[in-house]
Amino acid sequence: MHFFLISDAGTLFALSDAVTKNGENIIEKKLPCDFIEDGILVVDRTMKVVFANTTLLKSCGLFGDDMTGIPCHMAFRHSLLPCAEKCLHREVFSSGKSFTTTYTHNTPDGKERIVEVNAAPVFDEKGEITQMVEIFRDVTDLSRKEAGLKDQRDFLRSILDAFSGGVIIVDRDMNVVMANKNYLSREHLKLDEATGRHCYEAFRRSSKPCSERGEGCPVQDTFKTGLPAEAIHTYVDEKGNEHYIALKTYPLKDKNGTVVQVVETLHDITEKTENEIKERIRILELKEEVEMLREELQRGKGPREVMSSVSP
Repeated sequence: MHFFLISDAGTLFALSDAVTKNGENIIEKKLPCDFIEDGILVVDRTMKVVFANTTLLKSCGLFGDDMTGIPCHMAFRHSLLPCAEKCLHREVFSSGKSFTTTYTHNTPDGKERIVEVNAAPVFDEKGEITQMVEIFRDVTDLSRKEAGLKDQRDFLRSILDAFSGGVIIVDRDMNVVMANKNYLSREHLKLDEATGRHCYEAFRRSSKPCSERGEGCPVQDTFKTGLPAEAIHTYVDEKGNEHYIALKTYPLKDKNGTVVQVVETLHDITEKTENEIKERIRILELKEEVEMLREELQRGKGPREVMSSVSP
């Protein structure tokens, strides 16, 4: 007896070759297909239905052997012509390979359901394809959840992109899971080049975490304490210019209060820092000048004489 395997969303089906013997379809006898929640369909080379389990029949508003001997496109699509787009029958019988597709199915009560179909060839003893088996799984709820998650991610990304500085979200393995456009632009990276990489690889082009290079790591601090943290790192760009980057981190916690991810903001404060340094130097110079004037006055010089000695 020949067996083939079908894997759909983690479920592994081992079905017999479903070859008709003495006019009987042995697949129905070998497996309790009517107890399987997914729809099962067997189609021959002429596109005619050989077997359909109860789950599939009910989803189409049919019962008993209403599908047997009917072309699959008539049974499912109520069409006299085969499917023009992505015909699994044509794909499987021409290639001998398995295929998966998703389509929208209208139930008898008028509801739209999203169905994932996995199709696989059935071979006889000579290695010839005699039939095709399809597994139909209703993935409507899963698809809606995935669509909802995508909407949430898109909304979160739009918020992050509104920040003037760079923003990344880092997981416990120090991998970047999300980055805003300002961060990507500053690092000259595409999103798929940043995500999945360690933050120190994407930001510092280093194979070692910042903490192993003698710099404070606010991301690690936040994971340890569950509190915001900050640090200032120096960064040398591709032109050799040194920058001062202010890093601030904030925890993202699950319902149990465990920090599962950390949001890190990056602001280039080079200009501000340089201006502050210039201002400090100017203040120091003024202090030195004031001290010199005080010394001149102490030597007995008059105010006019002292001012003339320091005038430019």
